[in-house]
Amino acid sequence: MGRPEVGAGLSGDRCDAPRDCRSGICSEGTCVDACCSDTNCAADRPACRLAKELVARGPAWACQPDPAGGLGYFAECTEDADCSSGLCAEISGVDRCTIPCCGSEMCPPAPGDDVMGSVGCAEVTTGGRATVRACAKLLRETSLDAVGVPCATDRSCRGGMCAQFPGQEQELCSDVCCGDASCGDASRFGCRPYSTGPSWALRCEPK
Repeated sequence: MGRPEVGAGLSGDRCDAPRDCRSGICSEGTCVDACCSDTNCAADRPACRLAKELVARGPAWACQPDPAGGLGYFAECTEDADCSSGLCAEISGVDRCTIPCCGSEMCPPAPGDDVMGSVGCAEVTTGGRATVRACAKLLRETSLDAVGVPCATDRSCRGGMCAQFPGQEQELCSDVCCGDASCGDASRFGCRPYSTGPSWALRCEPK
């Protein structure tokens, strides 16, 4: 990653230099780290928010202080700054605040009566060509099949992704991921890179 030798400081711990932190990043006297949800963040930096040029070259999720007054999950928004998560994304034709995820099981149902259905995790383009994983794919309530279940259309899968893999005759449900733990049966499926056009992403694929 081009970072210095790392230390033991966790996100939110005080630091004097990058080498004090497990992430190798010290910002304004505090260790900063990447995250996949608020649960990855320390008590004094409780929010996993979209940041620019903080933990990566370009936009990425990072533990930061929770701002006051930001709009919550699935609220309609105009720009990233409107949202407590720092990300306003187009979801089925409507700009809404969303949150980070590693897989679709992490995405809460869409709140309110104006949106019906499940929400899936998807790669969202932000900051030009960069992508981040966020709960930004509106699915049907019947989209329930887990990774590895045979499928015919995206609509049947919990991840909203029915894919044909090399060496497999039948299309299988897949999902975006952060690691093998996001892919169900780790003996059968792993988290692997695949091309999405201008960039690379991760999805669950047969081993």
